[in-house]
Amino acid sequence: PLLPKEAHRSKNECHSLNVVKDFCFFAGRFDSVPGTCTFRIICVSDWNKMERIQERFGRFPVKLKYTQHQGRFLESKRDLKEEEVVFEGSSSSVGVSNIHNRSTCSHCLSHLSPSVSKSEEKSIETDEKLSENEDFMGFDQDELDSMENNIDSSLPFHCLDCSQVFFCSKECGSLSFAQNLSSATEKKSRFSLQNWDLNRKTSPRHQDVCKYLYRLSFHAKSFSEDVYTILRLLIPLLVQFEVEFSLNRDLSSSSLEQVLDLVSMRTNWSKKELKNWKQVEKCIINLFPFLNEVKKMKGNEYWVLDLISRVESNSFRLWTPDLEVSYGQALFPLASFFNHSCDPNCYISTQCDSVKVVTLREVKEYEELTIRYIDIDQKRNTRREILWDHYHFWCQCQRCERENNQSD
Repeated sequence: PLLPKEAHRSKNECHSLNVVKDFCFFAGRFDSVPGTCTFRIICVSDWNKMERIQERFGRFPVKLKYTQHQGRFLESKRDLKEEEVVFEGSSSSVGVSNIHNRSTCSHCLSHLSPSVSKSEEKSIETDEKLSENEDFMGFDQDELDSMENNIDSSLPFHCLDCSQVFFCSKECGSLSFAQNLSSATEKKSRFSLQNWDLNRKTSPRHQDVCKYLYRLSFHAKSFSEDVYTILRLLIPLLVQFEVEFSLNRDLSSSSLEQVLDLVSMRTNWSKKELKNWKQVEKCIINLFPFLNEVKKMKGNEYWVLDLISRVESNSFRLWTPDLEVSYGQALFPLASFFNHSCDPNCYISTQCDSVKVVTLREVKEYEELTIRYIDIDQKRNTRREILWDHYHFWCQCQRCERENNQSD
């Protein structure tokens, strides 16, 4: 009865009608039975969010769409060729796993093979050695002295305050300590190690996260390797968010905006999972007490748990160039809008803290762009179980449905 009369001028047709002074609009299909229709109400704020996300994709040939059945997904704006790049970008945050922490440079993310000899380790220090009275890239000698040669790890330098970040050279160490968390600099660091040429944008300034990494290290044995990596990934995000929150309590826009635009899968957690993640939430709030105030301002007791879920469900594993070692996880918010398919038309490639999505075959205009989240060379039920366990959704892609019908 609230629908405008002019909405009934056409049946079996989709409409988007602005009503109630643009507070919300109806999107639905009017049925052939007079006086009945199926529709859903979409808040204008959600529509504006869709437009805001679309703007972030800029020049790339993708369009963000929404249906009630699929949720949000990306489709091609035009016909695409095989091996065409449809998206590339940088991470919001990187978390190096505890297992590979000592062999992965915290700044450039070069991964040192365990086979590197001590003499080769020492040569890195010798090549980078500075005179005692020389400053290195604005990094004074006292600060340089805080990174000693670390004989217990594969990498030669680490932070003495937290012992949680390691560096392949004094150059990477100085860049990590000198970076300003809030500045957008164009400087890049390059480092070749065992024929791996990696390129990373400037990382967060280590001084800002040092104490949090140190405190988190006491909980290393309390959590699984993946959970601990998620916590390391969250710390830089929350450090910057805390600075913004202290300056402006208006939470409508922040550095977390792209992360908060992702979907939380918290409601799909089992009771056991919820209990475990509440322990993680407790750890995070101990590190960042201001989050209690954020929860009150948002009026949402699950705000932190939803943030954890958004990061946990949407992070990507980082692999060495030879794809032999997964040394951590990274969050690429925009890349997370590429849905999974067991018969994908794109593949995703991560190098250092950058990501690229490339077509596997020719793709038609308006066709959904998909990637694979897992190894798809497995049986349907196995694939579905893995996706549910790790990503908390039940795959209903065309391949799964086709194989489901064949088994029936």
